Amino acid sequence: PYLLQGLIRGDVYSVAGVLVPDEGIVSFSVARYIRTWPPRAGNVAFAVTIAEPDGLRDGIARMLGELGWFGVFELELIRDGDGAFFAIDLNPRLYGSLAHASRAGAPHAVVFCDWVLGRGIRRATARPGVHYRWEDADLRHAISSLRDRRPSDALETLRPRRDVARLAGRPRAAVRVERMLDELDLLPGDASGRAQPVQQDADRPRTNRPSAHLIPLRSYGPVVGTL
Repeated sequence: PYLLQGLIRGDVYSVAGVLVPDEGIVSFSVARYIRTWPPRAGNVAFAVTIAEPDGLRDGIARMLGELGWFGVFELELIRDGDGAFFAIDLNPRLYGSLAHASRAGAPHAVVFCDWVLGRGIRRATARPGVHYRWEDADLRHAISSLRDRRPSDALETLRPRRDVARLAGRPRAAVRVERMLDELDLLPGDASGRAQPVQQDADRPRTNRPSAHLIPLRSYGPVVGTL
């Protein structure tokens, strides 16, 4: 048998949360991938949370409802040039960059456990402008830029940020360097200490990956293909 999938061009996003029956999505976060490793279509290496686009939460709730799923989830999406979202990967479980949402004020695991244990429903939405960095992958990304003779891109990749969630196991040296820069007030950020949203740039991940869901979420209908 053959499976035909659409070729979707656009930017990659991660949407995660907790879906509770009769309550909808009670904890929610949206992040845009800035860099991935491998660079063109890999796992997230650097991302930033954004304000949730209109209708996205409801569209995902309808899709998960059709699948009969509730609890913790993480859904990767491609957003095309017209602003429509297409699902490419569903993780019905805890996921690798969970700390990103927690850092941004949406602790999905805590919300889920409180609900399961009968402690009530806690509602949370991740604030925009919080970064996530997988440091090993971002270092490889910088080395790749240097090999391609793009030193400015490599420097941008290595630039320290405020308010960053990191994949566990980052080198102690990185911690010391960022503490020193913070003490010298050399880390970028506004007066509140929160990082400013990353501006779109030529190095952000754009992909031509096939979509496993061929209908935009904003006009959700029956699932086509597999998730």
